[in-house]
Amino acid sequence: MDEGIGIEARVAAGRARLPQVIGTEWEAGHRRDLAFLLAEQVDRRGKSGLPADAITDVINEGIDHTEFLLQRNRTPEYSYLSATFHRARFEATGRLADLDAAIGAYERAEADGLAGRRLWALGELLFIRFENTETPADLERSIRYLRTALAGGEPRADCHLRFADALLNLSLPVVFRAADPMAYGLVERMTPLVDAYVGEAIEHLTEAVLLDPRRADAVTLLNLAMLAGGAQSAPATESYRRLDAAVAALSPDDAKRAALVAVRHALGRIGWPVIEPTDDAEDQIARLERAVSELPEGHRLRPAVAAVLVGSRAAGQRRLRLEREAIGSVERGLRAESLTDLDHGLDLLRVALRTPSLSGFSPAELILGLGLARRAGISGRRRDLDEAIGHLESVADELSGQPAHPFAGAALGWLALAHRQRGHAAKAVRTGLAALRERAGQVLLLSGTGRSRVVARLLAAEALEIAGWALDDGLPERAVEALELGRGLLLHQATSTLDVLDVLTAAGEDNLATEWATVRDHAPAPDREHDLTALVTYRSFSPALPHRLLRHLGAPSVPLLSPPTTHEIATALRTAGADAFVYLTPTGQTVVVRPNGGVSLPTLPAPDVRLAAYLAASGGEWRKAFGELCGWAGSVVAPLLAAITPQRKADQEISLVVVPWGSLGRVPWHAARIGGRYACELARFSYAASASEFIAAVGRAGDPVVVTDPEARATWPPGALAVLATCDPGPAGYDEAGTYASALMARGAAAVVAPRWAIADQPGAAAMLAAFHTFLDESGRAGEALHRAQLWMLDPHRRPLPEMPDTDLTDPVLWGAFGHQGW
Repeated sequence: MDEGIGIEARVAAGRARLPQVIGTEWEAGHRRDLAFLLAEQVDRRGKSGLPADAITDVINEGIDHTEFLLQRNRTPEYSYLSATFHRARFEATGRLADLDAAIGAYERAEADGLAGRRLWALGELLFIRFENTETPADLERSIRYLRTALAGGEPRADCHLRFADALLNLSLPVVFRAADPMAYGLVERMTPLVDAYVGEAIEHLTEAVLLDPRRADAVTLLNLAMLAGGAQSAPATESYRRLDAAVAALSPDDAKRAALVAVRHALGRIGWPVIEPTDDAEDQIARLERAVSELPEGHRLRPAVAAVLVGSRAAGQRRLRLEREAIGSVERGLRAESLTDLDHGLDLLRVALRTPSLSGFSPAELILGLGLARRAGISGRRRDLDEAIGHLESVADELSGQPAHPFAGAALGWLALAHRQRGHAAKAVRTGLAALRERAGQVLLLSGTGRSRVVARLLAAEALEIAGWALDDGLPERAVEALELGRGLLLHQATSTLDVLDVLTAAGEDNLATEWATVRDHAPAPDREHDLTALVTYRSFSPALPHRLLRHLGAPSVPLLSPPTTHEIATALRTAGADAFVYLTPTGQTVVVRPNGGVSLPTLPAPDVRLAAYLAASGGEWRKAFGELCGWAGSVVAPLLAAITPQRKADQEISLVVVPWGSLGRVPWHAARIGGRYACELARFSYAASASEFIAAVGRAGDPVVVTDPEARATWPPGALAVLATCDPGPAGYDEAGTYASALMARGAAAVVAPRWAIADQPGAAAMLAAFHTFLDESGRAGEALHRAQLWMLDPHRRPLPEMPDTDLTDPVLWGAFGHQGW
């Protein structure tokens, strides 16, 4: 036929010639050409000006021709042509019978080989039938066909929107617990797939918005999808990232950029949930109602979600009341070891978990796991312990994708205890270390607050406990990791001048600073068993806030969160020429790291009453207590040196770096009395608050530069050495990390020589310091110079120094006061 003639004229010409070819070999070809002309006319029906009745006649005529062709030769082309006419008839009439016929035609076309993007129409028709009949199979098949068609090329924004709409219709009734969920017949089968479907919907809705940011229906559905999936989820985070990248790529005067900015504003700031956690269930429901009300009238999801809102208004409040009562009862039961209160609280928590909640993460399952574990400890029921581990693992998994979530550390810490109680040794240590890392981030965020010291000490004690587990289980490298996490917590708390609010303000993040200032003093303490009620009442804490703060602080590079490995410690020992890095703990468990990277665990005596007596002594009793302390210290140092000495040649000096924990830092280990000698006559002693501090000091090595004005120093040169004649003995809760020497090390000193008790007014103190400076000029190493000065004080044949005092320089109270810290 002549392509230059109009479509209506060509159709008329084809109809006129049809009687002439019926029954001939040309009939099929002529009907084929005429059918395609009719299909083109139907496709142009909005522009043709033909009345509705005439269009219906065209469609029916096309169906007759395609049926004739299919009876003689079933091809994908004829099947698709037939399906196109049937779909047009349904769109013209709106009758379900015509919809069924259209779906049947596309299904025949699929069976005949139709594939790829042409299946989009079948997916759409199945979805339309689902909207009318609520047949689950139609919805599932619709999604399958739409997904296949989308993979076949670059679709339009409305294609992404239609597919996402289908996904949400399949998943949201499960998320929102529709009033009659079994009407879908999908709940049990769908529940494991909900997250995947919601995530996929977010992805396609983002694509739709990027293609056409003015599509209000796409923005509304994206808002609802993020509500269902969580604004902290990976798909939501990726959606925010793509939208922000698109905004950044467009010029400020681009109209599309302004539309995308409006979309981002509608969805909320990055990292914040669309519906923020709050302890006001009424507010939660009101926010959800507003989001759903933006759906178009007649949208399939409106009645489904509206139905759940009616019940959720009461259910949300009931859930919150149940949680508060349950956790109060559990808390009372834990404190008093009352099984009655504990049982009642656990029963209420199980009821609460079965009650709908719209308030984001709930700590109910977390407290249920804790309560079951503690009840197992009281009653000995293994079943309780296994159930506790299941609940705590579930919570830990849920929070694992939310960096620095305020409750992640608590979940992991309680799970570690449960694993330990159950006899899962390696799991307990591994999980305990993960808990310490999570909680270390929380201590970092509390920098500059009064709570930092208390929390750091709590967690350092926990680190010591986990190190003990690792030592008991033959995991020495894990023990070192735990000890360093604990030491890092104490050192950071004692020496850091960081204030998170100052950092944020300096970076121009005033809004973020305001958010943190509002909540930081009320955040749940990251210890294991206290303030459980805060876990329910403190719902205004955004899970994304800690992650955003840590990102601003450069958290991955903060030493507190990145403790050194045994390999790094060994490297520093070799550089410094030291033989062992020794952790002394209050439990008597000792860890020794060697220059070759090996770790040994010598058995040493635990602290006894002589240490306690020394710490409590004053006045005239102090010197006697000091002498007895040096005797007890000898019982510790002697086996320690015996474990290290065989690996050294007889004429080589032994050099130790000692990290004493807690009050063990008050002990002058170099003055330990072993037989008739002192420990410094057998080895050279240096001290450190942590391996991180020691490694940093080794990195600052250089020719010694004596700093006489440490308080006035803003910067420190390489090799900077601070020499102090006086000291502050520190509070009763003494730890090496809290000394003035450690503070100077944190500020940049390579080494510090300082006394551990008041000695400046003693006649021999000046001689000790004079000898030290003499040997420093000769050796160039502060640690070696102090050691030689101590030996000089003990030597009855010492070479004299000018203006030597007439006093007993061998008195350990004189030379034993001074210790060396650093390189």
